[in-house]
Amino acid sequence: MARIGPFAVVCDPASVVAYARATGYEGEGAPAAWPTVWLTTGELGAALRALVPPGKALVHESQSFVYAAPLTVGACYKIAATVAQETGPDRLVVEADATAPEGGQTLAMRAVLRIVAPQ
Repeated sequence: MARIGPFAVVCDPASVVAYARATGYEGEGAPAAWPTVWLTTGELGAALRALVPPGKALVHESQSFVYAAPLTVGACYKIAATVAQETGPDRLVVEADATAPEGGQTLAMRAVLRIVAPQ
């Protein structure tokens, strides 16, 4: 098991709008599943990709979220994660906590990312 972070992440307004449009979300603020974007971008995304063998890629398998407070669009957060590598099938299990600038936990996220050979 590896511990990665903390990394600074932003609830980026343009990304929230694009995600909402792509998923048909019509509510206010960031869609509940939007934080999966953090798994593929920035330092967190790079740290996860570094755990993948050469010639392999990550494919999103599942996710879950427990919110202590809603994300604020435009706000910065700190995110840290533990990552377990599993076999049969090969995958990463990511358990991450995001904290608000004032230090309170905003969300706990669990994501399973399958390690596959691109076709």
